[in-house]
Amino acid sequence: MRTSSKGQNPKEGAPREGLPETGVLSQVPRSGDEKIFRWLHSSRIPGKDRDRILKFSSSGLPVFLLGEEGTGKGEVAKALHFLGPWKNSPFLHFSCRGLAAQKFVEKLSLWGKDRHPGEKVSLALYLEDAENLDEDLQILLLDLLTDHQVQWPGLEELSFDAQVISSSSSSLAEAVTARKFREDLFRTLETLSIHLPPLRDRKEDIPRLAQEILQERHPEGQGAKAFSPEALQALQDYDWPGNLPELESLVLRSAALQDGNLLGCEDLVFSPSRGPMGEKTPSKGEKEPWFDVTIPTLAHEIKNPLVAISTFAHLLPEKYDDPEFRGEFSRLVNQDVRRINEVLENLLEFAQLSDPRSSLHDLNSTLAEALRQEEKEPGPAGKEVQTDLGNGLPLILFDKSHLGFVLRNLLENAFSRLNPQGPLYLSTRFSREEGRGGPKESVDLIVWYNIPEGVLRNFSKGVGFEAEIDFQKLNMALLLIRKIMVRNRGKIQVLQEEDGGMTIRLQFPPGKRSETPARENHA
Repeated sequence: MRTSSKGQNPKEGAPREGLPETGVLSQVPRSGDEKIFRWLHSSRIPGKDRDRILKFSSSGLPVFLLGEEGTGKGEVAKALHFLGPWKNSPFLHFSCRGLAAQKFVEKLSLWGKDRHPGEKVSLALYLEDAENLDEDLQILLLDLLTDHQVQWPGLEELSFDAQVISSSSSSLAEAVTARKFREDLFRTLETLSIHLPPLRDRKEDIPRLAQEILQERHPEGQGAKAFSPEALQALQDYDWPGNLPELESLVLRSAALQDGNLLGCEDLVFSPSRGPMGEKTPSKGEKEPWFDVTIPTLAHEIKNPLVAISTFAHLLPEKYDDPEFRGEFSRLVNQDVRRINEVLENLLEFAQLSDPRSSLHDLNSTLAEALRQEEKEPGPAGKEVQTDLGNGLPLILFDKSHLGFVLRNLLENAFSRLNPQGPLYLSTRFSREEGRGGPKESVDLIVWYNIPEGVLRNFSKGVGFEAEIDFQKLNMALLLIRKIMVRNRGKIQVLQEEDGGMTIRLQFPPGKRSETPARENHA
């Protein structure tokens, strides 16, 4: 490769020592009541749900909480307990994922130990992810709720006065329909229910909620901080797939990293594992377009080589004696099997990539290393690469393994489709574009290939991408690259020329805001 530079009366009791970790005991001291009350009366819970919580807490009836991860189900469960008649009883929190009946009974036995027959054992149970309760445990819970007893050796003579709160991120009715959950238990657990909405359905509450979180950490007075109107609008425009914890993390992170008192759009530090600020994030159950095209694209990239192999294989019996045909058949089979293997290996590597852990990288040096590795790969000799790498570029903020995956797939995709008579052009530059909420900065990698002679007088020029990418036309490599870029708050743009040329622009988030645009080289 040639490279050139360009219950109502529970017994009082205190928690016992020596409880195992499974079945977490969350006995909150009396001083915790005030904290729960403050949390309940903040903007974290909609007013209508707050009224229900206060009413349900004194009812003594089972309560079911429905809501996505991060909508506050655990905190609501604590409020229902500590604001009600069971407040002096142990509060046992169980995650139902993988919870076996034996383990559940072991925890109950600890509280029934040394009790006299007929004596009541007062407990509060919070069952998280109740849709995962196994069949034996469902039967035990039904006995506990209807007869106040547990039919298990050693527990038959004990009477349980239990408050039961359960939660799920999906409707238990669906599990009943699928015959995975008992309908009688379902009806009992959902005697009272509260649906906690996701933040994307509470857009009008987000500015007030964000300001509350900020003021809790930075109260009024010296060092007080606030959001600008533009920043609050940007927070409303985001879809918050992580709900309350994601919003709290962003507010505290942004405040910690900003020295001034007023936080603007440019001071909002979103998690690298989420999309860019303001980019719509699909809600649960809503498919991102990427998933709609992945399977057809994969089928296409595997089916085409298989059809070619099959066609040759049908001709093989009658042309077996033709050495030229046999040679061509061998070449085709090896080539197409290698293509299928590369596609599947890329998918397997993609599936094993962890959530992004961003660090700083020099794009130019990382690109140069990727080119050196590509040169070692088998393939046609004499692949020409012309580069025009910008000077003084800011470091980019990206996961190291993700960056390697992106650059390797980008180069492999380009070389496999490169016109043998034309070079591959690579350019890096600093970009600053005006947008809603202020300028957006990026460090760009631009790739051109198979472009007719004379078109590229200066391949560091700005490239106009007026239309959105038609993902149906992208191959698997570019689809995977796009997914990784979005996960790292980057962006990919693709322009397919009428003459067969391809221009690809990768926009990487800079590690810090630049004071002035980086100087560029020109071909």
